[in-house]
Parts: sequence; C-alpha cells; structure tokens
Amino acid sequence: MRGTNPAPDPDALAYWLLLSAGGAPDSREDTLMAAVHIYDQLRTHLSIFLGTSGFDSLWARSLYLLYRTIAWDTEPPVAATPHQLDLLIAPGTVAEAAMRSHALVSQFLSLLFTFIGADLGFRLLQQRWPALPVPLAYAKGEELSQ
Repeated sequence: MRGTNPAPDPDALAYWLLLSAGGAPDSREDTLMAAVHIYDQLRTHLSIFLGTSGFDSLWARSLYLLYRTIAWDTEPPVAATPHQLDLLIAPGTVAEAAMRSHALVSQFLSLLFTFIGADLGFRLLQQRWPALPVPLAYAKGEELSQ
C-alpha cells in the first residue's frame, strides 16, 4: 500500500502560484496581471481535464464564495471580464488586492481538490508547474527558488 501524503495546502499553493506569476506586486495592476496570468494558465491546463464549463463552474463558485466574505460598501459591480478579477482587485489598497487574489486562487484550489481529490488535483497542477513545491517540503513564506 502506498504511503499517505499530507493533503496539499491550497493557501500555500495559491501563494506560490501568484508569486511565481509576478513576484511581490507593487501595484494593483501588477496584482491583476499576476492573477489573470494564473487564471489563464489554470483554465487552459485544467479545461483539458474538467472541460471549459467544468472549469468555469468551479471558478464561478469560488467567486461566489469569496464575494460572500468581502465587505462591500455597495453591491458588487458587474464584471468587465469573464474571470471577474478586475472587480476583486480594483477597490482598496495593493495589500487588499493581493489578499483577494490569493483568497480567490486558494478557494478555487480548495474546490478543485474537493471535486477531483487532492492527489489528482495536485498532480494536474504539477504537470503545468513542475517546480510546484510538494506539500511536505513547502512552508508558506519561503522564498521561491528559481
């Protein structure tokens, strides 16, 4: 019987993915570009397995769950893009924008791991990002080794 691996931490993986896409963002535009890059990569790669409608459904559910946790002054505005990242990143400070993009990617990965299983989900991510840290070796906050 195969040894049991610890489940991948969606928060740590989201942190790593966003850092690898753009480093530490200095502006909302940098944060948006990194988040859109990760969205595009995830959608392109995972749609092969999930189908585009399956991916879009998981992304929409992630957005819905995240919108419920964000304190909006008014109703959330209508998105200008399919991924709706522009809505999450536009209001607030750079730190708030980075937190929201991280929370969305983390929520998406959590749903993905719930839907298809953590082992398979992590293997699919590693196909696209071979340098993705394995759960045991990764501690949130470590610097990326390029």
